[in-house]
Amino acid sequence: MTSVDECRARFDAAREAFEVEEGQPTENYITKVVEAICGVLYTLRYDVEKGRDNLVGIIIDDPTYVKKFGQTFRRPARPSVYDDSITGEKVTVTIRKAEAVWKAKIQDWDLYDTAEEESSRFITDSVEDVWLTELKKKITVYAEVKAITMIDHLRKTCLGTHEIDILALQDQMREMHLKLDTVPEYIENMEKAQEQSDRAENKISNAMMVNIATKAMLSTERFPKTNDDWEDLPKAERTWARWKTMYRKADNKDKVKKKARDAQFGGLAKSTALSATVSQPSVRFDQSDTKKEPVTLEELEGCFDAIATAAVTGKDSIESLTKTNAVLTKTNAELAAVIKSLASSGGGRRNQDKKGTGGGGGRPDKPDRQAKWCPNCKRDTWHDPDDCFELGKNKDNRPKNWKSVFDKN
Repeated sequence: MTSVDECRARFDAAREAFEVEEGQPTENYITKVVEAICGVLYTLRYDVEKGRDNLVGIIIDDPTYVKKFGQTFRRPARPSVYDDSITGEKVTVTIRKAEAVWKAKIQDWDLYDTAEEESSRFITDSVEDVWLTELKKKITVYAEVKAITMIDHLRKTCLGTHEIDILALQDQMREMHLKLDTVPEYIENMEKAQEQSDRAENKISNAMMVNIATKAMLSTERFPKTNDDWEDLPKAERTWARWKTMYRKADNKDKVKKKARDAQFGGLAKSTALSATVSQPSVRFDQSDTKKEPVTLEELEGCFDAIATAAVTGKDSIESLTKTNAVLTKTNAELAAVIKSLASSGGGRRNQDKKGTGGGGGRPDKPDRQAKWCPNCKRDTWHDPDDCFELGKNKDNRPKNWKSVFDKN
């Protein structure tokens, strides 16, 4: 049996970890408070004698408790110090048994009373006093108010989920796959949203869950084979439970393929959001991850499929590069022909011999000869640099009206 001190310690740890929100509590926040308290109560060892009851009955309503444990929660009455029904002058086995049972009842009561007190304290620490003040007593304050009474009061006065909020919730569900890394996380958040709609008495059906989730997976194209398998199922078999099973399996295979890619490329891929179609690199790869669970034959086959797909993708990329290179080669040849044509027709920077400037001679008789750069007159021309009129040694060969290209007057 859990001791009273251990019970208080667990509640202290839960309070420290809980994120308190200010202002009027919403339906979602109240649910978080209840879940935090249940997380402590469920772990406490209680009802040692018969083992039928659990202390979560302190905080949840009877229908929910009955659904979980098959009976209503029996709140114990405070026992006396000694069992007056035990009589007899001799110590017998029956008497020892009766004493042990009575001692267990006292311990159960102490644990129950402490758990009830700590649950109420958790609520008062998590919610501003103004929202509980109607339950406060003049002398005992909240000491006589049970935790479940506080929760019922808060639910009646809180900001409940309106029909408009349900529409917004559906919009959030349609984008959940963009922010979550794995299918299990996606399923968990989807079902939490469904529970929220149920508390608002406007439950999102399993059929709607299937429609939203299927559309999300089709848009990502991350699990194409599973998408095809799902579409091939008869309509009657496309249930939410079947969807979860199929896509969890696909997610597990994806993790194996990621490990294979990591092993092939020295440890790279880090899982990204479900919207990503290819895993992205990370800084390091923990080799211990490969030893956590055995790999099945089916998972290995999926791994080889991924490698084959990568090989085909690489081949396609090479073929695409080859085609692009051929196009560039053809384009370069065409450009070279254009340049040659321009040069032969006198395009570009020509000499000005016909105007009496430049020097060294006019165009050659052979039209296929290309113009060349002359370092003396700084032009593309057809004369040899040694024959350029700009050189003093060739001044006697200059035409009558010759003018230097450097003379700006």
